Amino acid sequence: MQYINANEAIKRLAAAQGIDVLNLVKTEEQLQQEQEAAAQAQEDQLMMQQAGQMLNAPLADPSKNPMAAETVNAVMGEEAIPPMQ
Repeated sequence: MQYINANEAIKRLAAAQGIDVLNLVKTEEQLQQEQEAAAQAQEDQLMMQQAGQMLNAPLADPSKNPMAAETVNAVMGEEAIPPMQ
């Protein structure tokens, strides 16, 4: 793969078989966009996992830290956790 342009090889093989490759073979731009979207999705998933781990920490437990609900709500920007009474 170091010496061969895979995209061009696919196009030439398809042309040799009489196959029209228009909208069949992805462009380099399409492949780049898909890779970026996959990387962003992976990063989003990692952030959600880390947020879940932080919410399970004793510091975020309202029974151990009375200010936890207010802190989490301030970070989340909404009333995500009702304050303890």
